[in-house]
Amino acid sequence: MEFQLIPLTVENYKDKVSECGATQLSYEVLLYQEKIRTEETLLKRIGAVTDHGELIGFGLAVSGPWDPITKPGHFLLQIKVDPQWCRRGIGNKIYQELLRYVTAHEAIVLETNVGDNNYEDLAWAEKRGFVIARNVFASKLNLYQLDMSRLIESVGNKETEGFRFVSLADYSMNDGMVDRLLHFHYELMKDVPSIGEVDSTELMKLKKIITESDGWEPSGVKIAIYNDCWVAMAWVIRRPDGNYYSYMTGVLREYRGQGLGLAVKIKSIEYAQEQNAEFVFTHNDSSNTAMLAINKGLGFQSEHGIYCLVQTMRQANEKR
Repeated sequence: MEFQLIPLTVENYKDKVSECGATQLSYEVLLYQEKIRTEETLLKRIGAVTDHGELIGFGLAVSGPWDPITKPGHFLLQIKVDPQWCRRGIGNKIYQELLRYVTAHEAIVLETNVGDNNYEDLAWAEKRGFVIARNVFASKLNLYQLDMSRLIESVGNKETEGFRFVSLADYSMNDGMVDRLLHFHYELMKDVPSIGEVDSTELMKLKKIITESDGWEPSGVKIAIYNDCWVAMAWVIRRPDGNYYSYMTGVLREYRGQGLGLAVKIKSIEYAQEQNAEFVFTHNDSSNTAMLAINKGLGFQSEHGIYCLVQTMRQANEKR
């Protein structure tokens, strides 16, 4: 059966694709991608489609405002081929098309993600010059089995020390408040392991992603205050299944090492529990030892995650 590589867009998807099959790149996924991108997002999607309209492979290259946001000059690549169509060169053809796109847009670094138990895809990526930069693994907390009484003491201790805990819903929500939230987010996250310095203007482009997300709930953003200043934050986002995702937890540098990250995260988990969620999910970077310790103490159970792989554009061209 023959196939061809075509650009995939919201406009042409239904005309070109009759079945997404094992690739799982549905029309709804494309709609979501269009929702989270901005005018500054560089995005290229390639589909391998049979004569009968079956999508047997796809590739994506993205840079700029996205989920997660990428640094200037960095492109995230994603390639997936239906297992029944593997070893026919489809993935490599898609990869070459994406390389042409990122080259035209002056890419400096390429990034990709592979399941840490997916040895075949890992070998495929390493053959093309990618190297493992870090391991990000998923974990979840069972709220039905959580004894909140053993944790809430940590919050009480910080309140005794003069800290207050509020939610973003306690404030009047307007553009100014969202900007304040994002600036604070930037201050908390800019020196987190694996993130590093991100230009603040790039981070501010998250506003569209955040405020238009179906899971965005101001009550799920818990803030620690000391002397009327925001000093720490934990943020959970509602998932379509009714559970919650722990998006971030951060503490200003000068307040770290005092148990404040644990306390504010407990407040965010307490909120998810009040919403009758069964689980809180999160991802943990293997280099973020402080957050790993907090999550372990709370009872998060680790699951399989992903390897984050990188290579420079120069290395990629040498492997072509």
